[in-house]
Amino acid sequence: MSVNKFKQELLDSILTLLWKQWTQFGVAGAVNSKDDLVLDPEALLIFSAHFARYDQRLYDLVIDWLQCNGESINLPRLKALLKRFTNADRKSLGFIAASVNLKKWQPLAKSLLPKDSGVETMFFGNEFVPKPDETALRYGLKRNQYVQSNKVMPFASTGNASLLLRLRGAFGMSARAEAILTMLNKEFCRIQDVADAGGFSWKSASDVLDELCTSGVAVTLDKSKRGRTYFLKDSNTMHKLFEIETVNFPDWLTIFEMLSVVWECISNPRFAEVSERTAIGELQREFVEKVNDRLQNCGISYLSKLTSESVLTLPDILHLIN
Repeated sequence: MSVNKFKQELLDSILTLLWKQWTQFGVAGAVNSKDDLVLDPEALLIFSAHFARYDQRLYDLVIDWLQCNGESINLPRLKALLKRFTNADRKSLGFIAASVNLKKWQPLAKSLLPKDSGVETMFFGNEFVPKPDETALRYGLKRNQYVQSNKVMPFASTGNASLLLRLRGAFGMSARAEAILTMLNKEFCRIQDVADAGGFSWKSASDVLDELCTSGVAVTLDKSKRGRTYFLKDSNTMHKLFEIETVNFPDWLTIFEMLSVVWECISNPRFAEVSERTAIGELQREFVEKVNDRLQNCGISYLSKLTSESVLTLPDILHLIN
């Protein structure tokens, strides 16, 4: 496969994946997807801030969705994940936050204001901007004015995709929802599992698990703090309450980080000046150095065994997800 063909197919597969996930959250889109994976709204938003710039319709629908559902986003968790996502498009995320008409989003928007005064076109391949959006210009981005539509619905009250959002509705915006989701996702979990799933500190995860044990929702059989395991006292009741059969909550942040690494590498302008063999070799080297075995426990079998030798099959693999 040529580098240019791989790049285009990778972009198409990433945009298809984004449409699938946002459609399951309530965005209007004509894509078919299965509701078998629990989605991560914060990781998805960080990832979409950059890649939705290749699709203006999707980009604006994401903002529309936040106007309707933004209260269900855990902003402290979003900030924690943002620190871990080294390739995040902070200017684009800042504009999205500033465009949400909810008071709690404004501190995040302010914190993401860029210090430099340079301006670039927001949507790749669209240079025509007759009526620039003033808010976007503050973030160094030039686009036509954002106009809210009425094409977004509240997230579904059933199904796997919205399970984390529904758990927050039942248990609040603290780490409780992520802790319960982790215990639904694993038969037994440790404090670090909850911390990793939510982007929380070890202490925050420990405190919330202690609270759940005190309430009788969770159980631990070990009195030692370090290394103890936790599980739900009655997971069957939780499954019935939220109308779910099986739970699979992949490590979406690691998956999205991997996709960003591959995309950044393959988009390097100097690839146009080298042979196909050299370009592919460089991509494989970057994969080994920055990804390697990080996907082994990502929760999606198609990706867990991805290697530098099979990285060129990535577009096909992405089409199999959801």
